[in-house]
Amino acid sequence: MTTHDSLLSQVEAGVAWITLNRTAQRNALDIPTLKNLHALLDTYNADPAVRVVVLTGSGRSFCAGADLDEWAAAEARGALESYGWTETAHALMTRLYSLEKPTIAAINGTAVGAGMDLTLCCDLRIAGQSARFKAGYTSMAYSPDAGASWHLPRLIGAEQAKRLLFLDELWGADRALNAGLVSDVCADDQLQTVASELATRLAAGPTFAFAQTKNSCAKAPTAACLSNCKRNWPPACCAAAAKTAAKPCAPPWKNARHASSVDKPSRPVGAGLPAITFSFANHYL
Repeated sequence: MTTHDSLLSQVEAGVAWITLNRTAQRNALDIPTLKNLHALLDTYNADPAVRVVVLTGSGRSFCAGADLDEWAAAEARGALESYGWTETAHALMTRLYSLEKPTIAAINGTAVGAGMDLTLCCDLRIAGQSARFKAGYTSMAYSPDAGASWHLPRLIGAEQAKRLLFLDELWGADRALNAGLVSDVCADDQLQTVASELATRLAAGPTFAFAQTKNSCAKAPTAACLSNCKRNWPPACCAAAAKTAAKPCAPPWKNARHASSVDKPSRPVGAGLPAITFSFANHYL
């Protein structure tokens, strides 16, 4: 077990466990926690002994979101817009989402605001029965600032996403499961066991294939985007790149390839498209 400021971590049998450990603050995210978690993810991403990362919280909460005490102190000294939380949080969310290894959120208790957004950046989400989800933004007259407006429509559809964000509803574990926000719900006392079983299964799998699959999924257009692209191909985002491509820019739905059973790198879906630089962090601004 390794102890960082506000974090606990350990690696066992290829699985890295990271526990948010500010129990008295309900694991709220202050800037040191954001930076420490980012650094730890960098370390695990580069460590070949780590094949899966599991993120959870200590105590009765997964994460209460931004540290409002730190926020209030910044506001009191006139530095609310400049003290760096937003930029540091964006960098962390991008790092977690783009990790090359499978990530699991084992959600105990409440996940609010940026705490909920942390779970959305993970590949898979398992909730204990006591888990609760709340965006928390519009009730404070804020718009989502840590990725929820990008992730939620892709995970649960635009209407459900807007309902959760507009009305700032508190969703229990079963509601989250029915909406597709999480993939599994279990008894609270079984959460670590269920997450461990899934992590162990993933750790025994083909990590290179997982990384390529994550990359393809991250670049996959939504159904609405595909519909628009079919009407107006090529879309504006790649029209310029298509002019310099060695061959015409082919629609992504025509680039699928059957995955070979042979253990070798496979050509990802959409590989015929010209290279386009995409900054996920831009969607947080």
